[in-house]
Amino acid sequence: MIFPIVHQRWLIAALSGWNLISISEAAEPVTPAAFAEAVQPLLKEACLSCHSTEKQKGDLDLERFATLDAAKAEPGVWEKVYEQVESGEMPPKKERPLTELQKTALLAWVQDMLDEIALSRAGDPGPVVLRRLSNMEYTYTIRDLTGVETLDPAREFPVDGAAGEGFTNAGAALVMSPGLLTKYLDAAKEIAAHAVLTPEGIRFSSATSSRDWTNETLAEIRRFYARFTEATEQTVMVTGAGQLHNQGGVVPLAVYLDALQGRRGEQGLNAKYLSILRRAMEDPKPSLLLDPLRAKFREKALTVAEIEAWQRSLWRFTSVGHIGKENGPKAWQEAVNPLREEHEARLKLTAPADGGDLTLYLVTSDAGDGTEHDAAVWENPRLVAPGRPDLPVRQLPAILSALENRRKAVASSAAACLAAVHEADAAKERPDLKSLAAKHGVDLEILGGWLDWLGIGAAGEASTGSPLTQKLERTPDYDFIQGWKGEQALGVLANSSDA
Repeated sequence: MIFPIVHQRWLIAALSGWNLISISEAAEPVTPAAFAEAVQPLLKEACLSCHSTEKQKGDLDLERFATLDAAKAEPGVWEKVYEQVESGEMPPKKERPLTELQKTALLAWVQDMLDEIALSRAGDPGPVVLRRLSNMEYTYTIRDLTGVETLDPAREFPVDGAAGEGFTNAGAALVMSPGLLTKYLDAAKEIAAHAVLTPEGIRFSSATSSRDWTNETLAEIRRFYARFTEATEQTVMVTGAGQLHNQGGVVPLAVYLDALQGRRGEQGLNAKYLSILRRAMEDPKPSLLLDPLRAKFREKALTVAEIEAWQRSLWRFTSVGHIGKENGPKAWQEAVNPLREEHEARLKLTAPADGGDLTLYLVTSDAGDGTEHDAAVWENPRLVAPGRPDLPVRQLPAILSALENRRKAVASSAAACLAAVHEADAAKERPDLKSLAAKHGVDLEILGGWLDWLGIGAAGEASTGSPLTQKLERTPDYDFIQGWKGEQALGVLANSSDA
């Protein structure tokens, strides 16, 4: 770039000689006439003997500046002329030197011309070096801006050139071509693929798929909760797989109770959960559920087991595969209202060891708030067993009477039934059961029972149970296996042959 040399100006009032008067008159206005009438004659007299077009000593040709415009076209040459004349190096010592007035006038005119050139080019910075980041600078800048250390946007860029140190040299060496600009655009598209739009703005991820972004967010949530939870085995219901054990994190309730009851400090605990638990235990507002727990808490005797009993009653884990479906649960854990208008109570009946009678007592009480307006109805007491119909208790007398009559009939016909069994066992062919029962005068069902119990195998035709009505189109693992299934995991499966 060109930096004009600024010197103090002298006003030349009077000069002896025609040429000097002409130069002094042209010192202020830089005009073609002044250049032709004053400057060129002085150059011819003092400079062209060495710096003509023919000789060009020092590679300097002043004779080629035939016009003022030609002189203005090369301000760099006139800067050198100014420096050489001002320092006294030109004219050389062996040549006739300029007088002080000639030197002052020539320098003033050259300075005026350079000033005029500088003013005409005001605002023009000259040649501008296109500055871009080097490949490594660009890569590190992108990583700093996005926070993703795995991004390498310049991996497909050509290798940077080498031109020494310095801003200008490096800028000139780092060229920009249409092909490189295309690679910059491709790199920008790749970087944009890592942008994740969130309600708060934009963040960048090392991944490019929405599934990975979701997993990253879930991992961040899990990491946050892992700071305040401990791993424990939790049984969850998964659609298609039944109950599975999941290593989840739960709040270490015992630690929080110890902190609230003065048995340890609060370091490392979640302040928000600790305050929620403290408010629940210290709230003076009456609560049917919390008042017994608060009483234990005031005595510093509240245990985890007492709280977990209510947790199991008030919350339940839903089936994972049904979450979000139509008419399905909204969340994995849902609140449960323990107050019900109807509740089924079941009790396993075990025969007493002494063989005595088993007595069952049914008791109903209030919930601690008094019995006013309370009513309880026990209904439909029954005996249940897997694979059998329910047996209402109200039918037990009739059933017991029928069983007693049946027992008497079996006992009274035992001899006749055994004779019929002997005949059936001795027969070479399978006898007709109805004819055999009529011949010996015994009940058909009782005779069939004797035959089955003794293993004679002539109890009658084989009977069929409940049909398999549920068609199985495929199994979880194979599409080509089909069949029918029923209750209690009973099923018939088959697959077509490869032929």
